[in-house]
Amino acid sequence: MIQMERENYIEKNEDLQATYTWHNCRRVFQQTTARGTLLEIIDRPVWGLSCFMNGIIQSSEADEHIYHRALVGPVLKGIGFDNLRIAIFGGGEGATAREVLKNRYVYHVDMFDWDEEVVNTFRQRFRQWSTSWEDPRLHVHFEDAFELVKTAPVQPYDAIIIDLFDIDTDSLPQSMEFLERAAKWTKRKIGFFVTTQAPFLKPNHTILRKLRAVLRKEGFSSHLSSVYVPSFNGYAVFLLGVRE
Repeated sequence: MIQMERENYIEKNEDLQATYTWHNCRRVFQQTTARGTLLEIIDRPVWGLSCFMNGIIQSSEADEHIYHRALVGPVLKGIGFDNLRIAIFGGGEGATAREVLKNRYVYHVDMFDWDEEVVNTFRQRFRQWSTSWEDPRLHVHFEDAFELVKTAPVQPYDAIIIDLFDIDTDSLPQSMEFLERAAKWTKRKIGFFVTTQAPFLKPNHTILRKLRAVLRKEGFSSHLSSVYVPSFNGYAVFLLGVRE
């Protein structure tokens, strides 16, 4: 759906119990996919085109590179120099794959995203996020990552990058189960997005402790990092697992 008139866009942040009103916006695209994802592309002053899914900010063209480089960079650093096989769980905008494919030693990338309509929207209409869709090293699979790691044979990737949704108290048990299974698919490293942390708010140490315990059980040392993403109004928090 295309709307050329300007409007206010209301963003509700349940974690902070805050509501943001973005003025003078333009709704460029809106679609509810068969998977039930409400995908909105909102043109916001300063931030440019911004992707919202189910009302939650995912990325903005002005600063998405900050998030995606912070997610991918530590995973690929020092991993090797020959025929790297990488798996991405999520990453529907294509920007995570874009950063992975910058590494010339990567020869095969499997990207698993369950919502084909979201992926196709970015692949066909919003290539500001990625122009790497035609890279022959990239193989896109429309799979539910949570079900995939339960039912598919374990795959020997050099690294796995998980770019799904925030992990909170309610989703923690499912996330821990998924992380435990996904960790068996990598020989070297696993990196994943945990949550968006508001400035001056203390991190949830219970969640981090339990996620790190899963990594430790699977033979990984864990390393916490964060980066400030202006369009999030907060810090993106990541965990990196390195197999010892």
